[in-house]
Amino acid sequence: MSATKPEFILALEDVNKTFDGFKAISNLSFYMDQGDLRVIIGPNGAGKSTMLDLITGRTRPDKGKIEFGRNTDLTTLNASASRQSST
Repeated sequence: MSATKPEFILALEDVNKTFDGFKAISNLSFYMDQGDLRVIIGPNGAGKSTMLDLITGRTRPDKGKIEFGRNTDLTTLNASASRQSST
């Protein structure tokens, strides 16, 4: 029996982002299957917008990996390339 990594349409693994010492996101892991509908809620300053900025490439993570689909590492793309890969 071989252990295979599940395939997600979107995967964030151990993502961290700080701004001038403020930890906006710390060790975030988030997985989404194709067809899933997810809602991100939380108080002001919880990191919701930062998470979306990381996914779109507007902001780069300090640590961690963000993947779209099977073979697209969003952490290595710039913002315009990230938007193009989602179309």
